[in-house]
Amino acid sequence: MFVLMSVPAAAIGGLPALVVLLVVLPFIQRSSVELYTKAWRVVGLLLLISLLYGLGAFIMLQLFDRTGSLESLQAVAAIVGGLFVVSTIALFIQHNTATKWLGAYPATLWTILSNPSFHHQQIHVLMNDSQNPGWEPVSSQPEQTTNSSNSKNVIKAAITAALILAMLIPAQFVSSLVAEREKRQQEVVQEVSSKWASAQTVSTPYLCIPYNEEYANDTGRIVKRRTMIFKTANSLDVQAELVPELRKRSIYDVLLYKSNIQIKGSMNYKPGKDIKPENLLLNEARLCIGISDFKGIEEKIATSFNDSSYEMEPGLPDYSIDKQGLSVPVVITADQLSKDLPFSLNIQLKGSEQLHFLPLSDNSRIQLKSTWPDPSFDGSSLPRQREVSDSGFVASWSFNKANMPVLDQILKTDANRESMAFGVSMIQPADQYAKTNRSIKYAILFVGLTFAMFFIIELMQKKNVHPVQYLLVGLALIIFYTLLLSISEYTGFNSAYAIAAGATISLVAVYASSLFASVKTSIVLALFMALLYGFIYVLIQLEDTALLAGSIGLFIILAVAMYFSRRINWFGNNVAEQALAT
Repeated sequence: MFVLMSVPAAAIGGLPALVVLLVVLPFIQRSSVELYTKAWRVVGLLLLISLLYGLGAFIMLQLFDRTGSLESLQAVAAIVGGLFVVSTIALFIQHNTATKWLGAYPATLWTILSNPSFHHQQIHVLMNDSQNPGWEPVSSQPEQTTNSSNSKNVIKAAITAALILAMLIPAQFVSSLVAEREKRQQEVVQEVSSKWASAQTVSTPYLCIPYNEEYANDTGRIVKRRTMIFKTANSLDVQAELVPELRKRSIYDVLLYKSNIQIKGSMNYKPGKDIKPENLLLNEARLCIGISDFKGIEEKIATSFNDSSYEMEPGLPDYSIDKQGLSVPVVITADQLSKDLPFSLNIQLKGSEQLHFLPLSDNSRIQLKSTWPDPSFDGSSLPRQREVSDSGFVASWSFNKANMPVLDQILKTDANRESMAFGVSMIQPADQYAKTNRSIKYAILFVGLTFAMFFIIELMQKKNVHPVQYLLVGLALIIFYTLLLSISEYTGFNSAYAIAAGATISLVAVYASSLFASVKTSIVLALFMALLYGFIYVLIQLEDTALLAGSIGLFIILAVAMYFSRRINWFGNNVAEQALAT
C-alpha cells in the first residue's frame, strides 16, 4: 500500500522539476559553448532544482511544523543533498542518453565533465580510433587551459560542498537510530520499575479529624455538615538511608534502591476561636502518611503515637493532601488536644531512581545518605548541607514555619503536591545516548573539515580524487557514529569513542595512502583527524563552557586553513607567475 501511494506522490512532487527541465534544457542545448560547459550547466541545473525544493521544505516546516531553526536547516540540508545526489546518480545511469543529447556520443559523461579542454573535434578521434581507450587533447591556448583549470577547481569545490550536505542524510538516520535505542532503554527501565516500584514521594505524618461544622442554610436555620480538619506536626526529624541496586535487563542497567526511613516528631492541636471542641469527632481521628507507590512497601509499617502502638493500613479518610497513602485510627481525648503527642514510625520502602519528601511540619529536619556517588538534588528546595564523594553522599534539609509551605497553601494550591516535594535522584552519569546525540550534532564539522583536508591535499599534490571516493570517505565518517552507539551500549561512552575514532581514523588514513600514494600524506591526515576527534570529544564533555571552547577551536581551525591555503595555486600556473612577477 505504501509503495502504491508513494509512486503517484513522487510523480506529483516531481512535476515542478520536470517543468523546469523541459523549459531550461533546450536553452542549454542550443547555447554556443563547449560541451564541457554544457554538461556542467546541466549539473548546476540539478543543484538549483534541489535548492528550490529545499527552500520549499523550509517554508513548509516554518509554517506548519514550527520546527526549530537548527532542526529545519538540518532537514533542508539533508533534502537538498539527497535530491542532488539522487538526481546526479540518475544522470550518470542514463549517461548514453545524456551524451547523445549533448552530441558527444560515444564519449562518456564523466570524460566531458572532468576535462575542460574537451570539445567536438575529440569526438571524431574517439569514433575513428577504436584502439585508443582515451583521447589526446587538441592543442589549445595557455589562457584557455588556465581558465579551464580554474573552473575545474571551482566546480570540484561545489561538488565537495554538495557531498558534505548529502552526508547529513545518513547522519539524520543515525540520529533516529540513537533515539530509537534510547526509547528502548526507557521502556526497559519502566518495565523493571513497574514490577519493582516507581519513584517514591513520601508525605510525613499528619492528623485527620472529622468535624461537624455549623452554618446557616438558606432559611436561616443552623445546620451541621461534616468536614475534615488537618493537623501537621510541630517538630519533625527524618533520617533516611538509600541502598542502590543495579539490575541487569538485556544490555541495559536499571538503577533501583531500597530505603530505610525513620520518622520522629510531635504534634498538638489547639482549636482556634472558630472551632468548637465539642464538634470534633475525636473518636474518628486518624494518623495518615502519603506514599506514592504501595508496591515499594517491603514490611508492615508499625507506628507509635502518644505512647501507643499501631499498624498502618492502606487508605486515607480524605484525599485533599495525598492521593494515595496509609492511615490508622488513633485515640485522642479532649484533654490531650493542647498537649504534645509524640509519634514515630519506620518505613522500609523500595523505589527506582528518585526519593522525594513532602515534610508537613512547622519545624523539620531531613537527612538523606547513600553509597551512590552520583546524586542529583532536585525538587522545590536544595539541601542546606551536602557532602558528595566517591563513597556516597550525605545531604540535609531544615525548615521552619517561615520558609516551608504552610498547610493552607498545600490544600488550596492548584499545583500538584509533587511540585512542592524535594529530595534526591540517583542518576547514572554514563548516559551514552545523550553524548552520542551531541556528537552527531557535530557531524557536519567532522565531514566538512575532513573533506576540506582531502580537497586541499588534492590541489597541493595535483592528484584527482573522484567524487565517489569522497562519498566513501564520508560514509566511513558516518559509520563512526553507528560504531560509537553500538559499542557504547557495552563499554560506556568514553571507551567506545576511543575505539570508534581509532577505527575510523585508521580506515581513512589507509585509504588516503592508496589514493595519494604517500605514507606521509596519510600520517598527516591521520594526525589531523585525531586532533579533530579529540577536539569534539572535549566539547562533548564540557557543558557550560562548550560554546566558548568550540568558538575558539573553530577560529584556530579557520586560521590554520587560511594559512595553508596560501600555498594553493587557485588560478593556474600562468596567472600565478604573473602574480609573482608583479
